[in-house]
Amino acid sequence: MRNYIILIAVFFFLIQSGMSYAQVLAGSVPLGTSIVYPNIILKDATPGGSEMDSVDLDCDGIKETVFELYYGNPSLDFCHAFNLFVRDSSIEICADSGSMFMPKIPLYNYGDTLCSGDYIWRNNGQYHIGWGAGLCFPYRDLEIEKYIGFRKFQSTAWIKVSFDLSGGIDTVSATIHEFLALCDYAEIRDYSSDKFFNISPNPSVDGKIRLKADRRISKIEITNAFGQVVNSLSGDHLTMTLPETSGLYILRVIDSKGNYQAEKVWRH
Repeated sequence: MRNYIILIAVFFFLIQSGMSYAQVLAGSVPLGTSIVYPNIILKDATPGGSEMDSVDLDCDGIKETVFELYYGNPSLDFCHAFNLFVRDSSIEICADSGSMFMPKIPLYNYGDTLCSGDYIWRNNGQYHIGWGAGLCFPYRDLEIEKYIGFRKFQSTAWIKVSFDLSGGIDTVSATIHEFLALCDYAEIRDYSSDKFFNISPNPSVDGKIRLKADRRISKIEITNAFGQVVNSLSGDHLTMTLPETSGLYILRVIDSKGNYQAEKVWRH
């Protein structure tokens, strides 16, 4: 009887684990996660060289995930390439199952189920996102705002990227727009070291708040306590109204250089 109960418990655990993976969609923000805007644009290199930048996907203070944009020389038949390297074996990337060296990463549209179809989770360490130009057979040489799937333990998340590998050296670029970080969104982190804005009144009785900043603001997002974006504004709108439902909201402010900070605000 005891073994039977244990088997049932394991069965339901596996079902719940599988469901947690299946329910994560590209672009979604599940409870206990947060969106990070790294503002990474790779576009300045010489033929035969590469440009790299890295991000911290799991909020442990270590930038374990490296993006590389390799600049080929199409006039000599060398293609451009956009690659991904992961220096943490506990982080798996959704990729094809056939390639042993640098497997190819599938790209998803907003709302797609991550790692669906004929792809598997792999901790290979190095991956191809795309390549093109020269005499290379193009493999995704131009993509706009697509999603890469990754997971760590029981948590699945995504990275949104764009890239153009189709032309000459002057047009080659790659952008890492944002990613779903595997950390608790309620634990507000300042990704810019100096506080550059204030909110008043806080708390707000009628929901109306005003933002004062000491620098130019490019974007303002209001999210609820679950990390869901409920309003998005340009930097010209420094006076705004919170949703009608009372409770905790989070104001995320991005300056003109891509630095951002977030602060809790309450509506009574």
